[in-house]
Amino acid sequence: MVGAVLALAVAIISLESLDAQGNQLFGLFLIGLSIIGLLAVLLLIIWIYYLTRDKGRTPLCAHGIMWGPVVLAACIVPVSESMDDARKSRFEDAHPVMQEIHINLTGRDLWFDPRNTGGTHYTEMPMRGDKPEKFLEWSLYPSPELIGSGAFLYEGSRLKQNVRSMRLYTGELLEEKTKSIEVLIANKPSYPDTDRLASVMGFRQGHDATILVHQYYHYPDHIEVAPALTRFAGSQRDRLWGKIQPVVEFRGVNLGQQPIARLEINGQAMSLGEEAFSVADTCFWANTPVGEAILTLDQPLHLRWQTIEPPHRWQEATVPVPKFLTENSKGERTRVPSVVLYFTGEGSVFAERFEAIDLPAQKLGVRTTGLPEGMASPPPCGMAYAGYNPETVQLLPR
Repeated sequence: MVGAVLALAVAIISLESLDAQGNQLFGLFLIGLSIIGLLAVLLLIIWIYYLTRDKGRTPLCAHGIMWGPVVLAACIVPVSESMDDARKSRFEDAHPVMQEIHINLTGRDLWFDPRNTGGTHYTEMPMRGDKPEKFLEWSLYPSPELIGSGAFLYEGSRLKQNVRSMRLYTGELLEEKTKSIEVLIANKPSYPDTDRLASVMGFRQGHDATILVHQYYHYPDHIEVAPALTRFAGSQRDRLWGKIQPVVEFRGVNLGQQPIARLEINGQAMSLGEEAFSVADTCFWANTPVGEAILTLDQPLHLRWQTIEPPHRWQEATVPVPKFLTENSKGERTRVPSVVLYFTGEGSVFAERFEAIDLPAQKLGVRTTGLPEGMASPPPCGMAYAGYNPETVQLLPR
């Protein structure tokens, strides 16, 4: 009888604790500790009495009757939490965190629906129309409520196929001065072939949200979506070192007159990060990372790019990539294959290929193809090797 009452008390308090929070949970804990503690001591005394009376020959079923309900009741909270964790894991697997970058080329200030910004970025609003070189980047954390409302734009790691427009707001953030507009999404997003990286990067095929970013280019009369590989974190990049894999890291030197807002290489969108690819008017902007792409370097690169100033027409160039003349020695490990792109003010582009190589004795070396054929002279801040300390990084033969 005492065991049943104790089990009932444990069950009731366990169920109540699942929904309790803060002070309510603390108060429930104190009450439960008092009641359950008293009943547990009483049950323990009774159990010891029967053990003594029966001289240790109490039937197993009697032990089960006394303690079984209590043990089962005590499992309510851990089992419930385990089930909640499993449900949460399934939800997060089906609705991963999404990365977005927005580029404002409209010439006017823009506000975004807080449901589609994670609701935490209004301190950065509006997105200034007079500063197109400054991008907005955020992460979207879908909730069951947001998914249930149908307002979330993504299904898995892809933009929903039925998303044809995006609601934006212009003007001041005042009800009487803010204008709501529905802007057409004019293109069907083209995604990089991330399945080729699944085994190297450690994700299942089709679950590539951690390495994708959706870039939204806001033009005066429409939006274009350009999914790209995100900027790899250090741990992600480390996984690529020494592996036979199709990722190439691109850097750039902008020797033109305007920052570049959009860049494609062999049809793949590149992620420029939180701001446009700036003009290299100081050495701070030399060898700027301009993204990663899934491709090989055995064919010329086809580049397209747009600057931040209207009319945002595509400029194009076909760029040969030089080859190395030597192979790596045994014991050397190549990191991510890399290319520096030199954008000139005349609209032409040159490529320099380089590799950082881990040498024996924990030393680092770099080999580079040097000044590209047809490029008159090195840029003011030097070529790829200029970004390394020659006292600690060895320049290897081409």
